[in-house]
Amino acid sequence: MIAKYTRDPGSKGYGIYVVFWFGDSQSCKPQIAPNGTRPSGPVELREQLRNSLTLEQRNKIEVCVLDVSNQMIF
Repeated sequence: MIAKYTRDPGSKGYGIYVVFWFGDSQSCKPQIAPNGTRPSGPVELREQLRNSLTLEQRNKIEVCVLDVSNQMIF
């Protein structure tokens, strides 16, 4: 995640990783995490993503999961 989202030299390694949570319907199941579990909601997904970062990376990268599962998308 880090190599793709903090490439600009001006960012100095800082960044925001934004993920949209569409729910867990059959057509939009979240992927299984490396620990073998599938996140049950946006809060759990955020924690799984944060836990995949080192402590140093957590100080520079903010993980935001936007829950759009109950929103109308046009």
